[in-house]
Amino acid sequence: MQHTNKTQAFTAQKVSPQKAHTLIVTDLDGTLLDHHTYSWQAAKPAIAQARIDNIPIIPCTSKTLHETQKLTADMNLTGPIIFENGSGIALSPNKIIDLAPHYNDLLAALEAIKCRHGFRFTGFSAMNVADIAQHTQLSLEDASDAKKRRYSEPFLWQDNPSSLTSFEALCRSANIDIVQGGRFYHALSRGVSKQRAIEQLKQELNMPNAHIIALGDSNNDIAMLSQADTAIVVNNPTRHFPVLSHYQNNVHYTSAYGPLGWNDAIISQLKTMENTHG
Repeated sequence: MQHTNKTQAFTAQKVSPQKAHTLIVTDLDGTLLDHHTYSWQAAKPAIAQARIDNIPIIPCTSKTLHETQKLTADMNLTGPIIFENGSGIALSPNKIIDLAPHYNDLLAALEAIKCRHGFRFTGFSAMNVADIAQHTQLSLEDASDAKKRRYSEPFLWQDNPSSLTSFEALCRSANIDIVQGGRFYHALSRGVSKQRAIEQLKQELNMPNAHIIALGDSNNDIAMLSQADTAIVVNNPTRHFPVLSHYQNNVHYTSAYGPLGWNDAIISQLKTMENTHG
């Protein structure tokens, strides 16, 4: 585990005694951000209420650090960031925890598998900024930030579906995991996950028993949602809900999509907490 120095500092968030052990950990794309427009504005009331209640909102996303820092600045969120699917944690801009090897190591292993077996896929490393903008509907500036990767590689699978299983097996043998996100598959160093990063973050914050409210919308969020104390599965207009265990308690499904569903669910949870502990 390595700590990398940056240049700025987050404003510390004080947590009230009443809700001191709660963290809101959220996916971004399709969850807090609208799947089509990337807007978060519909979640403004819940974000404001969480700020009043001194409950940190922690992005846990496949996005890069550069992308997420811009979004959190826009939302006025000042806490930690879990980025690139749990490959890294930004406790502050001058304290980055690396939970995965460097990006170039991952790319070299992927390229070796591709060359040896002839699989057809295109990762962000092989796309220019305009290509990424086209596939993501991001602006050129935001697409440039999406390309500034530290650990993981999003890619478009362009081979037949039956080959994907063989590709995944070969990647596992090279210590690479493949996860499916909202728009892309993601290649991650073996063992990296959003949930692992959440557990690391709890230790870093000296909150090992924190009550985690987790929000997500895709299969990539299942582990995070499954281990949360309160799981909120946000409706996405492009796919079905991810399937969680029937034995899991305290799971909530939104009817509204994206940030509107996020807003409704968090407002409801905060009211419930107030009624229970207020």
